[in-house]
Amino acid sequence: QRLTMAESDLREHRFVTQELIQRVNQLEAVVAEIPESQEASEQTAEADENNLAAILRQAREQLVRETPRESGEAPEKKGAETDLEQRRRRLSKPSP
Repeated sequence: QRLTMAESDLREHRFVTQELIQRVNQLEAVVAEIPESQEASEQTAEADENNLAAILRQAREQLVRETPRESGEAPEKKGAETDLEQRRRRLSKPSP
């Protein structure tokens, strides 16, 4: 009877030990992947920063090209400004 119990304990011990070894191997694999994923995320962050810098540079250049230079002349009135002036005149007229 003792032999049967000892054999049962041994089987259980082997099973639990095997499961523990598998979990340790999984943990080691995850830990080994961490530096790789950190390196990849750092490279992605650098690429995003470079991309953002390029986009901002292009937008700045486009604004410089599109912005009229000050020449001392009043710019032509835009449609919205003219519309606003017309509404103000209409609203400021006395009611009949």
